Amino acid sequence: MNHFMNIHSMKNIYLWLIVCLCCSLQAQTLLTDAYKPSNNYNCKIYTSNAGLSFKVSSFAYKNGIALKSNNAGLISSGGPGATVTYNVKKAYGKISFIIGPESPNSANDKYSGILTVTADGKRILDEVIHDHDAPREFILDITGADEICFNLPRGEQNVAVANIKLWKPGVKVTRSATPQIMPSGKVKLVEQIFPYYIRHSGYVWPITAIDHPIITEKKSISINRTTFYSGLQFLASQQLLGKADGWAYFWLMKKYDKLSFIVGPADNQSSNANGWLTVKADGKIIYEKQIRQTDLAEQVVLDIKGVNVLSFYSSYSNSDFLGGLTFGVADIYAYPAGYTDIPQNGLVNPAKDKISALPDVCKLLSNIKPFSVRGVNSSDNTLFTGESDHYTFSMGGYKYNEGIILTTGNTLFDDNISSYAAFDLAGEYDYISFTAGSLSNRHALNDDTIRVYADGHMVLNTIIRATAPNQQFTVPIYRCRELKFVKPGNSQSRQVYFGIADIVLYRGEPVANNLFIHPTPPCPDVADLMDLCEKPYFFYVGRYVSTLNNFNIEDCIKHGDTQQQYFSMKDGSKIYKGIMLETNVPSALENVTVSNALFLFLTGAGAAISSNAVSAVTGITAGAGPIAGTMAAIPLIGKGNRQSAAAAFNPYGAYECCTFTVANKSEYIDPRSNITGMTTQAPPVKLKVYADQKQVGEFLLHDKMSPTTFSVPIHKCTQLMFWLECGNYRSGQYVLYDMTVSKTACDHK
Repeated sequence: MNHFMNIHSMKNIYLWLIVCLCCSLQAQTLLTDAYKPSNNYNCKIYTSNAGLSFKVSSFAYKNGIALKSNNAGLISSGGPGATVTYNVKKAYGKISFIIGPESPNSANDKYSGILTVTADGKRILDEVIHDHDAPREFILDITGADEICFNLPRGEQNVAVANIKLWKPGVKVTRSATPQIMPSGKVKLVEQIFPYYIRHSGYVWPITAIDHPIITEKKSISINRTTFYSGLQFLASQQLLGKADGWAYFWLMKKYDKLSFIVGPADNQSSNANGWLTVKADGKIIYEKQIRQTDLAEQVVLDIKGVNVLSFYSSYSNSDFLGGLTFGVADIYAYPAGYTDIPQNGLVNPAKDKISALPDVCKLLSNIKPFSVRGVNSSDNTLFTGESDHYTFSMGGYKYNEGIILTTGNTLFDDNISSYAAFDLAGEYDYISFTAGSLSNRHALNDDTIRVYADGHMVLNTIIRATAPNQQFTVPIYRCRELKFVKPGNSQSRQVYFGIADIVLYRGEPVANNLFIHPTPPCPDVADLMDLCEKPYFFYVGRYVSTLNNFNIEDCIKHGDTQQQYFSMKDGSKIYKGIMLETNVPSALENVTVSNALFLFLTGAGAAISSNAVSAVTGITAGAGPIAGTMAAIPLIGKGNRQSAAAAFNPYGAYECCTFTVANKSEYIDPRSNITGMTTQAPPVKLKVYADQKQVGEFLLHDKMSPTTFSVPIHKCTQLMFWLECGNYRSGQYVLYDMTVSKTACDHK
C-alpha cells in the first residue's frame, strides 16, 4: 500500500513538472522562432532550428535579427535604415532581448549606430550601439501592443538583437544566461577572461603561454629584460596616414573591485619614442601614463568596483621619424570584493631575484642585457655579449667580445642622434669598471664625451681622446636600478664611435680580477710590424677621407699579401708592404671628415679636462692624465685646417725598439706652377714618433731625400704612433716600410 502511494505521488510530481514546463514554454516565446516578420528591410533573421549563428559583441547566438547599417553617420544623411516589424497580436506583456554590435570589425572603435524599438508606433527604446560595446540586455513593457518594430535609422554600425523573448502578462521575467562564464575568485585577464573586442592588424597582441584558438603569435613579452607570459602588447608608432591607436576591451560584468597590472616598455632599439596608455572603466578614464623607452616597469593598482566594461588604449605621442614604441601591460589581475593579497602601486623590481643570485664580481653583458639602446646603428651590430671570440669589435688595437658601441650621428630628419645603453641592475651593485676608447675601424676621428648615469644622476663625464690609448675607469653607481652609458650627439657630419668594453660589476669595493683576458698574437723576438698588427688601428690622411675626391684611404695601406697591390715609387720601384703619410691643406671646397673637429685634447682644452680633474669632481678613479712631452702639444688639425697625418699600431707591450725606412713616393707640386712656370719646393716636414703618447723620435723629411732607415725606443708601449706634421704647404707623399719591432733595446752606436 505504501509502495503504491509512493508511486502515485511520484506520478503527481512528474505531472506537475510537465505542466510547469508547458506553462513556462507558453509564458516565454522566442520571437524569431514563433513569428515571421510582416515587414523586413535589410535585416537577416536567425531561428533556433536553422543551425546558423551570428555574433553579438563577439559572442555567438542562434536566434535573433541582424540589422545592416546604411553607412550613414549619426548626423549625416543617408538612405533608409534597416527595419523589421512583427505582429504579436497583443498577446504579451513584456519583451526581453540582448543587443550589441554585430560581428564588430575592431578597425575603428568610433563606429556606432542608433537602434530604436517601437510598440504600435510608440518608441520604447532609443540606444546608440558602439562597435566596442559589450552585450546589453533590456526588458521592455509591450502590454497590449500589436506591432513591434526594430529599426536602425542611422549609423555606420551593424546591430544585432539576440534572444528576443516574448513574455505573457503576469509572468515573472528572468534574464538570459550570460554567454561568458566568469571564473570565481581572483582572475587573470587574457588567460581566464579574454578580450571580447580588440584591434588586431599589428596594433595589439594578446599574450599568453597557454594555447588559445585566437592567439597564434605572442607567447611572451620582455620588459626591462624580464619575461612576462601574460598580458597585452601594444604598438604606438608614427603613421604617415591615420593613427596607430590600439585597444582591448574586457567584459567584467560588475563582478570585481580591484585591478592590478605591470606596465613598461618592451626591450627596444630606441627611436626616442613615447606613447600613452589609457585605462577606462565604462568609458571613463581611471588611469593614464606616458611611457618612454627608458622607463622601468611599474605596478599599477586601480579601483574597478561596479565596472562592467574595462578597456585599455594605446596612442602614439612622438618619436624620431617613423619611429615607434612597443610596450606591455602584463600580469593583469581582477580581484573580487574582500580579496586582500593585492600588490602595491609603484616601481617593480622583477629581476631582483635573478640578479641577486649573480656573483659579487661579475661581467655585465654576459649576465644582464640592456633593455633599451639607442644609436644610428642597429643594436644587433652594437651589442657584444661574449657569446663568441669570433664576434668582436676593435679599439686601441685590441679585440673585445663583450661590450657596447655608442654610435651617434645625423639623419635626414634629426641632426643630433645621441646614443645610449640602459641596464636594469635591480639595485644590486656598488661599482663598475670598464675600458673605453675610440673604435678602430672608423674613419671619423675626433674627441668626444661619454657619460655614465646611475638612476639619472651623472657619475662620470669625461672626454675620450680619439688618438689616445684605451682608458680604464672605475665608477661608483650607488646600488642603482638603472645604469646608463651615454654618448651625446653633436653637429658633425661624421662622428666618432666609442666602445665601452670589459664592464665588470662589483658588490662592495672593486677588487682585482681576471674576468677578461685578451689573447695577443705570438710575439717573436723580432717581428714585422705590419704582420704583427695586420694594419694600423688608427690611421688618418686628410685628403684620402675627403668627400670631394675619389681617394680611398685603403690606398694608403699595403699589406704585402699580394703582388697586385703596391706603392709605385717615383724611381720606378715597388713597395708591397707599408703605409703612406701625406699632410694636407684642403681647398675651400674640400669637405674633409675632421676638418671641423679640432681635437680638443691636442689644442690644450683636453688637458684642462683631464681624468684627474674629473676624479676631483666625481670621485671616480681613472687613468693618468697627459704628461710632459706627450702629443698634447701638436694639433692634428692646425691653423687654417692644416691637416697632419698619423698612423698608430699596438705592439702589445712586448717590444723595446722599432726600426723603419722612409722614402719619398711623390713630390709636392704647387698647383700655381702650371700658371707661373715657377716651381715651389715644399719645405721639409717633421715626422714624430710617439710611444704611449710620449715622443721618442723626430726626423726631418724632404722631397729629394733618399730612402732612410731610423730606429726609435718604444719602451714596451701599447700605442706606437707615427705623426707627420703639417706646415704651410701640403707635403709630398712618404712611404714607411720595412717596419720591424724588436725585444732588444735600440743600438744607437
